[in-house]
Amino acid sequence: MYQIRGLHKIAEVDKFNEGCIAEGLQDCYIDITFTAETRAGCIEKCAEFVGVAMDGPDCGVELDACEEMGRIDLCKMENGDSGEPSPRELERWKRDEETLYYVVYTGQLEQVQLVSAMA
Repeated sequence: MYQIRGLHKIAEVDKFNEGCIAEGLQDCYIDITFTAETRAGCIEKCAEFVGVAMDGPDCGVELDACEEMGRIDLCKMENGDSGEPSPRELERWKRDEETLYYVVYTGQLEQVQLVSAMA
């Protein structure tokens, strides 16, 4: 069985013409656990929760991120309500009229073996 216990969320203000602004950094811990029989299934559950694509041009999943075995980074843009930006918000962001955030959710994928606590 595989699991990801907890996600660390880091959000940075992202300016269209300047990139991420360090002064706007926010972070929090999300106390949640994802479990599945397979590695891919566990990652998929986590990606679905965060709202990122698993593959294709919009893929937001990085496995073994920063060369750390088992580290999962899920990356996306969010608006101030932690939601997906609407097309209108994206257009306003490009004109520097809207604040959007580049967000990375980080978790650690582990293989676990359940054993009885009864001796």
